[in-house]
Parts: sequence; structure tokens; C-alpha cells
Amino acid sequence: MPTIPASPSLPVGLTQSDVDRITVALQGGRAPATRGVYACAWRARTRWCAGRDLPPVPASPHLVCAYLTQRAEAGVGMSTPELACAAIGAHDRDLDLPDPTPARHPASDPPKTSPTGTR
Repeated sequence: MPTIPASPSLPVGLTQSDVDRITVALQGGRAPATRGVYACAWRARTRWCAGRDLPPVPASPHLVCAYLTQRAEAGVGMSTPELACAAIGAHDRDLDLPDPTPARHPASDPPKTSPTGTR
């Protein structure tokens, strides 16, 4: 008997039960404390987005940088932007979106250099 997707947005052969099981498996890869800290960091970012009338996803690297800069200017400790990057990146990867965080986005890579200069 063929499987029928629970939603037209699901790929053929994938059921909502499959999606639910995959979600649990992915969440199981993070410790409960990590999930809690990431959720707190994500809520802070969504509040920032709401204040600018922006959707939280998909995030662009430029908006992530603007968010992190504002947080740094507010005097948060250095670990807070790093945590925000981890939470934002994890959230978007969990949604199968590209990671928009500066540390993982190709646009943030320093230019490659060679003995004769920039390549």
C-alpha cells in the first residue's frame, strides 16, 4: 500500500509520522540544557526581529551581523554572541536552511592569500 503524505508540502513517501520521528531524533542530538539555552537565545533574536518587523527565518548573514552588533553594543559578554550564533545556526540547520551565521557563511571567510598576494 503506498504511503500518502500528510501534507502536500511533504515529499512523496514521507509521512507526518516520519517528520515527527526525525524531529525527535534531531532534538535528541542536543542535551536538554543546550536545547533550553538555544531556545532562550532564539527568543531574544525573534524579539529583535519583531522590533524591526522582520521574519526570523530565513535569516541573512547581514541581519545576523546587525543583531550581533547591537547585542555587543548593549554590553553583553563575549560568550553571548557566540551562543546566539550557535542557536541561530542550529535553528536554521534544523529547518534545512543554510546556516546564516558569520562563522559559517562563505561571505565571512577571510580572503585567501598566497606569497604573491590575494588570490
